[in-house]
Amino acid sequence: MDALMEEFLIYQQRLRGLSERTLRAYRTDLGHWERFLQAEGVGILEADSQLAGGFLLERRRRKLTPAAVNRSLGALRGFYRFLLRSGKVTVNPFSGLRSLKNPRLLPRVLKQSELRLLLSGLPLDFEGTRDRFIFLLLYSTGCRAGEVLALRYEVLAASVDRFKVTGKGNKERVVFLTRQAQASRDDYLCALKERFGVPVHGMALVNRHGEPLTHSMLSHLLKKRLSEAGIIRRVTPHTFRHTFATEILSNGADIREVQELLGHSRIATTQIYTHVGIERLRKILKEAHPHGGLK
Repeated sequence: MDALMEEFLIYQQRLRGLSERTLRAYRTDLGHWERFLQAEGVGILEADSQLAGGFLLERRRRKLTPAAVNRSLGALRGFYRFLLRSGKVTVNPFSGLRSLKNPRLLPRVLKQSELRLLLSGLPLDFEGTRDRFIFLLLYSTGCRAGEVLALRYEVLAASVDRFKVTGKGNKERVVFLTRQAQASRDDYLCALKERFGVPVHGMALVNRHGEPLTHSMLSHLLKKRLSEAGIIRRVTPHTFRHTFATEILSNGADIREVQELLGHSRIATTQIYTHVGIERLRKILKEAHPHGGLK
């Protein structure tokens, strides 16, 4: 990858505190742009708005989602802003391009019956104890997968019902464990100590060999447990976050409180969950009202 792109990614990581997952996505987007320019025989610093538009058109022809195309646009717009500030270019070829309309789908959530089914089918061995705690941790705190995977052993071991996590932009917030999650945490720490003592790497969540869990490991173990529980629809670690937000909002939490608990920098990001609440009320009214049949 071009040295300027590498410099931009380092800047994004150090000063903006972007997650590893976001940085990987940016790296992918920058790589596609670099290869597109190479095929056109144009250098990164010579790109113009016509080429930028052609690139986004090519992205759309590949049937990428509007969200994926907009992410590419955001990454490349930011890259050229970075080059503008350093005086490497005089114009941003992506500045005049509009984002695609991105229909916001209601977030998928876990039903309580599905959560009970998922938890009740777990074995009592080390991995089952760990997975039960992970699922309750995600559901109890509304944490992102990356925030949970970055949890240190000493933080988990020292906590009672709350601890701090570092989210996007290196923003810290306090999250809370329910009583059920606390009991599961204690079971997991006992199993962890019995198997490894204190983890060598210092991370709270480890695999059966004592190595820190990764995003791919977490996704794999969730798919495995869902299959074992007979839950066939798509559920990701982020589904637990959606479920957390939806449940507390539906049970009386203020939208600003939900924003703080989720670590959202903008209230607009949190407001998607108000639509979930509205749809739930619509369903209740349709089923309970004598006239029903709401459109």
